[in-house]
Order: sequence, then structure tokens, then C-alpha cells
Amino acid sequence: MWQVEVSDGVNNVATAFTFTTEPVAPIVSNPVPEDGARYVPVDLSQLSFHLSDPQGDLMDYTVETSPDIGSGSGFGVGEGTYNIDVSNLDFSQEYKWFVNVTDGIHWKHKVFSFQADHNMVFDPFDGGWQYRKKITIDHTLIAGDLSNFPVLVSTVDSDLGDKAQDDGDDILFMDGDGVATRLYHEIEYFDDSSGELVAWVNVTDLASNQDTMLYVYYGNPSCCSQQAPEKVWDSEYVGVWHMGESSGNIIDSTGTKDGVVVGSPDYQENGKIGNCIYFDGDDVEYFDIVDEIYKFNSEDVTLEIWVYFVENRNMNEPPLYFGDNDNLPSLAIHKERSEGPGGSAGKLFSHNRFSQEGDIAWSSDGGDTHVGHWIYLVGRFERGVETSLWINGQKEPDAANTCHNNNLNGASQFLARIGRAGVGGGSYMPNSAHIYLDEVRVSKNMARSGAWLSTSYNNHDDPSSFLSFGPEETGP
Repeated sequence: MWQVEVSDGVNNVATAFTFTTEPVAPIVSNPVPEDGARYVPVDLSQLSFHLSDPQGDLMDYTVETSPDIGSGSGFGVGEGTYNIDVSNLDFSQEYKWFVNVTDGIHWKHKVFSFQADHNMVFDPFDGGWQYRKKITIDHTLIAGDLSNFPVLVSTVDSDLGDKAQDDGDDILFMDGDGVATRLYHEIEYFDDSSGELVAWVNVTDLASNQDTMLYVYYGNPSCCSQQAPEKVWDSEYVGVWHMGESSGNIIDSTGTKDGVVVGSPDYQENGKIGNCIYFDGDDVEYFDIVDEIYKFNSEDVTLEIWVYFVENRNMNEPPLYFGDNDNLPSLAIHKERSEGPGGSAGKLFSHNRFSQEGDIAWSSDGGDTHVGHWIYLVGRFERGVETSLWINGQKEPDAANTCHNNNLNGASQFLARIGRAGVGGGSYMPNSAHIYLDEVRVSKNMARSGAWLSTSYNNHDDPSSFLSFGPEETGP
């Protein structure tokens, strides 16, 4: 940038100009696999990349990999796509590959990475794991047969603390003993000193008429991370935020969209599940997710959240809100302000609001009923059928209205706002709710079934009753 300042002795004028220099070094682009790719097949046979030079000069290049799966070079080449043969990839291994290219004067050095796919069917004892424990899921807490259900595994186990890797990378879940199938999992929290583990495991089939058995393996000091967070959550989940961070933005486990924190909320260790986030209700504190994936058309939608209302405030408190800056149209879960309209003071409600009236589902109880304890709240929007409110895994019996097929693409600036609603609406819109928040989820194209929601509550509310661990077993 450069600036010109001119003065005639009375008036001053300053004008800034910018320019960008032309690139001179060769350009390396379009890597295959993409940089940061995961689940790359172990039978990968080539790496590829594109080379170009701004001046059209001929180039020399070399490629190396770490760990070594192949290398290559080329001399006096022009613009084009080039391939390097590779072989003998290992399951779950993380790889880096390095491209060095020169036009004889200028150099470019690029580093790319990827992770090979996991081995899905095998015997972990043959793969270097030393210990395992059987996990039994109580079928009486499964409200109906379910598929690809994310089970919360929460325990404090000194064996894990003593024998697993410090970061828990070697913790592995399988659907049986011996040769079995891997179950994808995500670790939300692991403390190697106490052995405390908070993990989510995608259980392929949960039966309501018989207990489900799975196994956790650990004690493999040489393996890479066995986690696959985005594969724990089925394709209908378009946002899962555990609130497990200790600072910074809120990470989305589906890999879709992280939350951008506004203000200075507190990160607490006393959440419903692991850590949580706390908004004091006085300052402007919330987090936003702004993305076109949340411009719902006529899809079914399910909003889930664990929330702890600290007090019964004289304002509307929205834990979870989707809408524009003018509050219409919108989907949301709210707690009504204390002087609420029509005798609704302190009641919970979900709304599918395409007009000022919209489709609203109210809770049966208000006042202080919903204050001072954790609540599992779900707003379920089945287009053309029903807007309903679920509290602690149960549908509110009188909380249902027709759910119209409104088009939320009409929103001028669509927001996914957690802890605060839109910026308009006067006293109707608080600066921030006074709440603790944990485990926020959004499903699109899916009105989660009653069995799914009831089982989720049973699992989250009391994980030690939902599943139990057997004694430690050692490998042969």
C-alpha cells in the first residue's frame, strides 16, 4: 500500500493506493489426495499435483513422503499435472508429502498431509492392543430398535489411565471380541491421570429386546489416533457442538461449521456431559453459526440441547435460535419471559414461526419448574405434520401444532444463534440468556423419532446405568 497526502495550507487530502506484485515462483496446486484428507484408501497408488510457472519457465521438481511410501522427480517440465507412484500404506497412518520445485531461479516448497483409512474388520489383539473390556448396554433403556446411534460412553477407569496412551489415541471400540468390526468413535474428553473418559460411539444396531455388547480396547503404545469424529454422526446431523472447549470457538464434530464466540462466556467443567459453556445473562454473550446449510426449505428439522436455566428472568431466553435479524421467519427453542402472554410465564416452547403467530408448542408447566436443573430440550419440526416440544425424552402432551411447510430461505440474513435470538424486537430479545449450555445438535431432513429422543435422554442423563463395564481381559 502507498499513500499520497496533499495540502493547500487549509485543506488536507490523503489517498491510499494498493497493488499486488506478480508471483514469480512456481505454483503447486490441486493436490490429490486433498491436503488434510482423511480415510484415504490404503490401496492408493498415486499422488498427483499441478505445476505452473507465472513466466512460463520450465521447472524441476522432487517429491518425498514421510513415512516413506514412494518418491519421484521430474526435470525440464512445463505446466501440467504430475503423478508419483506410492504403495504399501498402513491403516490409520498419517502421511506427509513434500513437493519442491524450481524454475532455475525461484523455489517453491509445499507440504501436504492425509490420513489413511482405518482397518474395519480385524482382531485388535493381533494389531498390538493388549487389553480390552466388555461393555453391556441395558436393553430396557432402549426405547426402540435403532441404527447408527451415537452412544455416550462416560466412565472413570484407572485401567484406562494407567495403560492407554496419554491422549487416548489408542482407545478403540469394536462390535465383538476376536475378529470383529470397528465402531467409529469420538473422544470428547480423556484424563490420563484419573482415567476419566467421555466418548461417543456409533453403535450400528441397538436392540430393544436384548442387551447390546461391544468392546473397548486399549494399551497399544505404537498406534496412531483411532478416532473418526465426523463418522460418529449420521448424515442428517448438520451440527454437533459438545461445548468441550476450554476457550476459543466451539468446534462442530460433524466438520460442517464451527461456532464463532461473541463476548466472553465462561467455559465450565461441571457440564451435563463433560465441559459446558456459561452465559451470565448480563453481557452480550452467545455464539453464531452462519452458513447456507441452515437455510432450511421444507425439510424436517430436529433441534436438541441440554440447558440449565439459572433463574426465572423477566425476558425471553432462547437457548437455540435459527432465523434472520428481524426474527421472522425462524425456528427456535425458548423459555418465555416471566410475565409471558396468555399465562405462559416461565413456560418452555418451540416455534416454527413463519408469521408473528406461527406454530408454537408450549410446555405444560411454567414458573420456576424449569429453573435450577439440567433439561434435555428438543424442538421437533415435521413439515406439514407437527411442531412439537420434547422435555427429557418425553413429548409434551399438549404441545403440538400443525407444522407448515414454510420456506426459511426467505430470511434476509439467516443466523444459527445459540444463547441469543435476533437483534430486533425490543424487550422481546434479551442481550443474552442466563444459562449453562451443553450438547447442542441440529438434524436436517430428519424429525428424530420418539425412540431416538427417549433413548438419548436415558443415555445422557445416567450413562452409568445405561451401560456397564466388565473386568479387564488381556491378549493372548
